[in-house]
Amino acid sequence: MNTKAIAGAVVIGSVAGTVGIFLLLWYAADRPVVLVLYITLGGGIVSIVYRASKSFVQQRSARMIAAGLGVLLALGVIGAPVRTDRGSSWNEAMKAARVLKTIVHQNEEYAMLHQGSFAHNLAELGITSTIGKVYTIKYNVMEDEHHIVRRYNILATPENRYQISLYASENGIVRYSSNGNADESSSPLF
Repeated sequence: MNTKAIAGAVVIGSVAGTVGIFLLLWYAADRPVVLVLYITLGGGIVSIVYRASKSFVQQRSARMIAAGLGVLLALGVIGAPVRTDRGSSWNEAMKAARVLKTIVHQNEEYAMLHQGSFAHNLAELGITSTIGKVYTIKYNVMEDEHHIVRRYNILATPENRYQISLYASENGIVRYSSNGNADESSSPLF
């Protein structure tokens, strides 16, 4: 096998490897080890293609391929975390929705033990006002003249980089909105 054929095989293999690690980063950018692996392998592949270009008669075309792979790798580093954050936003919203369902369920049990009154605050249910590092819960009660809580609603508000806010009430339906705060008219999640 001559040098040009080997160099061509290296370039083709490098392009395939770049696409493979690009896809790996695209689907697992939330894992820091994947980003380090991506940058290390990607830099190595661009270097290999550039060095293989010395074996080509038309070195310029191989160097253009190396530059194109470098641009693809840079776009991956910039774009994949943004995509993963969007996925993470939905995942975090689902975790928060399960917590809201838990609050509703615990509140039903609380009301059975307290003459039909729901909890006056989250502490009575043994729940904190935050869900992980992402959501803050606001628990609003409506008391009657006898200080019995007959109605309540819960608003789960995300930190700025996440878009999905949640709302639930004593009826147990969790609603969501990706445009501002969710309320009783927002789309039901479950």
